[in-house]
Amino acid sequence: MELLVVLVIIIMALWVGFGAFREQIRKQRLNEAVMKLTADLNYWRKKSMIEKFPYGIHITSSEILRVFRDQNRNCTFEIASEEVSYIELPEGVQISIPSTTSLRTIVWSRRGIPLNGSCGFYANTLTLRAGSHEKKIIISRSGRIRIE
Repeated sequence: MELLVVLVIIIMALWVGFGAFREQIRKQRLNEAVMKLTADLNYWRKKSMIEKFPYGIHITSSEILRVFRDQNRNCTFEIASEEVSYIELPEGVQISIPSTTSLRTIVWSRRGIPLNGSCGFYANTLTLRAGSHEKKIIISRSGRIRIE
């Protein structure tokens, strides 16, 4: 009987420890995803400025973002002809998809100004979540990108 009680106590301690460990892993993945996505946004913004040609990112799902070169400069993503790369978020991390279709696309002008899918100024907050943890990437009208 004593052995059974000790075994139950050990299992409960492991269960509590595992839950905390799992939350720490989620938080670490979220931080990693936010840093990588911020770096990717800055990279494509600078590439647009250097090459004097618009590049964009289109949020296709809550886990995949498509990078494209806006060949016809219409601020929209055409799958076959324009895709350059894609960004896949780590397992368990999701980005909330904006409700407006034009806000799912960010196109960097040759001056580094963010434009939306209808070629208007883009200013938005991208929210990434992992479990109960949440971080925001804020893109201003001037192109400044910051993490909150």
